[in-house]
Amino acid sequence: MARILIVYGTSYGQTQKIAGRIGDRARFRGHQVTLLNAQGIRGPLTLDDCEAVVVGGSVLYGRYQRALERFVSSHRAKLDRLPGTAFFSVSMAAARSTPAAAAEVTKTLDRFFLRTGWHPRAVTSFAGALVYTRYGPILKRVLRFISKRQGGDTDMSRDHEYTDWAAVDAWADAVLPGPVGRIAAAAPLPA
Repeated sequence: MARILIVYGTSYGQTQKIAGRIGDRARFRGHQVTLLNAQGIRGPLTLDDCEAVVVGGSVLYGRYQRALERFVSSHRAKLDRLPGTAFFSVSMAAARSTPAAAAEVTKTLDRFFLRTGWHPRAVTSFAGALVYTRYGPILKRVLRFISKRQGGDTDMSRDHEYTDWAAVDAWADAVLPGPVGRIAAAAPLPA
């Protein structure tokens, strides 16, 4: 049984749902899982008792949550020494299968890794959700305009989830199985 820490940054809850699903997959395999919202972390954590750390963040306005960036930056040396580290990104760009969307995902990931100096062993990206019912009036209209331009959902009376849960499960199974505490290299992001 491995001790796995999952730290996530979320703006409207979809990344938390994905982190929870990954945690459930790890628990099913017999691992001990701690799930933490980066926003609630005060001060440094000791990662000495972790065999693996999975970090996930959602993209809003082209970047991940500042609390997530602070967590990764302040724990980078320990994360780099761990045998098992992984990062998952959640964005609406990942919902589109175009070269421009893939380039946007890659650019956002590259900026995050450049700013934090971290190099996780496995990286992936998942489509998020448009949760119109939780947005303020301005953000709701901005995101509807963007979604409309990209051929997406514009019904603001309900939420629209794009996460491919089978892909989340497959990635979790790919990075969490095998020898206890080892995160395998996941498939690279699409080009």
